[in-house]
Amino acid sequence: MWEAAWYIGAAWLSISTIHALLSTLRSTSLAYNNFLNQYGLLLSPGHLKVYWSGCPAWVLRLGSLPGLRVWFDLGSVCSCGLLLLSIPILAGLLINTVQQPTGEQLLKPVIPGVNVPWSQMVYIGLTIFVCAVLHELGHALAAVKEQVRVDGYGVFFLLVYPGAYVDLHEEHMTVISARRRLRIYCAGVWHNFVLACLGAMLFSSTSFMSAPLFAIDRGVYVLNVNEDSALYDQLPVGTHITHISGCPIHSVLDFQLCIDHIYTTDLGYCIPLDVIKKQQRKTKS
Repeated sequence: MWEAAWYIGAAWLSISTIHALLSTLRSTSLAYNNFLNQYGLLLSPGHLKVYWSGCPAWVLRLGSLPGLRVWFDLGSVCSCGLLLLSIPILAGLLINTVQQPTGEQLLKPVIPGVNVPWSQMVYIGLTIFVCAVLHELGHALAAVKEQVRVDGYGVFFLLVYPGAYVDLHEEHMTVISARRRLRIYCAGVWHNFVLACLGAMLFSSTSFMSAPLFAIDRGVYVLNVNEDSALYDQLPVGTHITHISGCPIHSVLDFQLCIDHIYTTDLGYCIPLDVIKKQQRKTKS
């Protein structure tokens, strides 16, 4: 954990130092600051932000689609319902955390190198970025539909986490009705909720969609063998098992039932002496 934190801190310290030098030196400050302003870059310790003014044309086209207001009305109702539902859930989690501070917690912060391996951070970062973009796209589409000007949009990078944002015209937001503002405010959560539902449906149907690519009910494969087992050197990983002592195996359940049957029938097996000696030497070492 501390090693990872040291690397992250050292990287941001180096970036911040270079940024400070380029911004203050007479020979580079003018050109460097012009470069930052031209591309909408804003850099501070641990935070990098990119800003683009205006609203993309394709967002304006999508925001003018018919029926979109009904879509965001549905999102407003769903988001408010989820808000009311989240209150007792969060209260229960808080009580559980206070009563059992060392127990298993439902909600956990994602800390790279602590409870999430660094090898998974690319996937987690991409997931967070996609969710953030769709969240802000919901706000932007609802704003366009409600004739609120989108002054700009951008992305940011906070330490190791990516994100996105939209800049809505404040005066337009203040003059529209409360119902129209609610559509805009709830649009982001609504899009994330729909994305989560689609992800859950996709995850639950993965086995069905991938079924044509795999053989089903045709035995089991060895994924791992304990080093202390007598079969460690006799049963290679990847071995395809279809029968054990004449007992047919089509699935993991069949494998367990066959093992239980063999165990209860008191069958014996002849094991070569060299295998037994090798296992004895391994156990002593």
